[in-house]
Amino acid sequence: MHVNVSIVFVHQPQLIFNQLLRNTALGPSVSSSAFSRSVAKSSALCVLVRVTAVSNAPLSNLSRYANLADYNLMPVARSYSSNNWERVGGPYAQTLIVSCSGSNCNLNIPGLSSSTSAATSGRFYLIAFSHSLTQQEERARFLMQTTFGPTISSLNSFSGTYANWVENQMNMSPTLHRAFFRTRVDGSALYGDESGSDLAEVVKIRSPCEKGSRWSRAAFTSDDWIRTLTASRRDGQWLLSIDGVPRTVVSTWEDEFGNNLGAGAFSFCYWGNDTLGGLIYLFFGTNECFAIINPPVNLPFSSNKIKTIVLPNLGGPTETVRSPYGTGELLFGDTYYATSGVSSDQCNGFTYADYLNVIGTRNGVQYRYLGFVQLKENTVENPEPDGGGDMYEDYSNIGLFCGNPAMDFLNGKFIDACMFLESNPLRCLAIGSPLTLS
Repeated sequence: MHVNVSIVFVHQPQLIFNQLLRNTALGPSVSSSAFSRSVAKSSALCVLVRVTAVSNAPLSNLSRYANLADYNLMPVARSYSSNNWERVGGPYAQTLIVSCSGSNCNLNIPGLSSSTSAATSGRFYLIAFSHSLTQQEERARFLMQTTFGPTISSLNSFSGTYANWVENQMNMSPTLHRAFFRTRVDGSALYGDESGSDLAEVVKIRSPCEKGSRWSRAAFTSDDWIRTLTASRRDGQWLLSIDGVPRTVVSTWEDEFGNNLGAGAFSFCYWGNDTLGGLIYLFFGTNECFAIINPPVNLPFSSNKIKTIVLPNLGGPTETVRSPYGTGELLFGDTYYATSGVSSDQCNGFTYADYLNVIGTRNGVQYRYLGFVQLKENTVENPEPDGGGDMYEDYSNIGLFCGNPAMDFLNGKFIDACMFLESNPLRCLAIGSPLTLS
């Protein structure tokens, strides 16, 4: 974009470019300082400003090359695109009177009531601005205003008029942020807790054969922190297992400083980094915590405790982020996601508990399934009839769950308190049955 600035005087009798409008100092009173001028509407951006000098800088030869630090500029009025002259923010915003007829406007410019030198001195100038844009720059500005920003590809492929572009956009099926978020949100449901539970009991887990399933190259994640890691020798290498299930094989078994570790059972003493090459914190017996480097998944043999599938194309890895909790040393992310579904035949016979130990292979590289939360569509067009109760993994054989809204005057008859899920038949009506209040 090319910008040109022209600074011109305004002539005493009338407004003519390159001539002086007012050359004398303004008096201290409003009545003696006020004056009127007829001003032509401007096709370019034209601003009438009052200029006062700082430290006796000259006012007679002000140009585009003047040092702005030597002057104070007070905006008075502006005109552009042949529009009427109009008031602008500044000391004249409330008192300037503008009346227009035809191609001219009359400006009644009052004096300033203050008796300071800034109010009783100065000259009026017209400052004209003009600029030009290339076609590529015009398109870039348009896309800045209508999209999240232009790219080289979007600029080069742009064709037709701007109106046609807007119409084409309106005819496209929308890509919604909510849908994008729900297919990518990371919330593991494979966590362990102090009670020894291995699966979250309030949500179902996305199948490893579904599009969007999450995978990691790292052998260990923070979901393992309540479990037991066992190291044992196997064919001259070290087999590392979690609660008796093989997780990976490494050639050396040592801490982050290269100290050899022996065989035995190790406990996780702190959440580890969910990233390949990150730190995993362990302790052995009553010793203090030490760290190992998180190794890749590497299982060169089969096991009846592990389910395996062949993965489709994978996206990622996702960006690694630092945890805001505690010391801020924990790293999360670094996960991959399936860009398409896997043949359901590969997941036939998988039980819910099998999701804890699924290994996927893609181009000879192994990934561990992360078991993120399954989210179902719940939109106005396709609502979830029971509020998501069927997403609950029923460990208690109650057989009926439904979502429960907050208590209000409509449902207060049946709801004693605000609960996450209900199992009372009075509160969980059959799907599709209307709620009748009595």
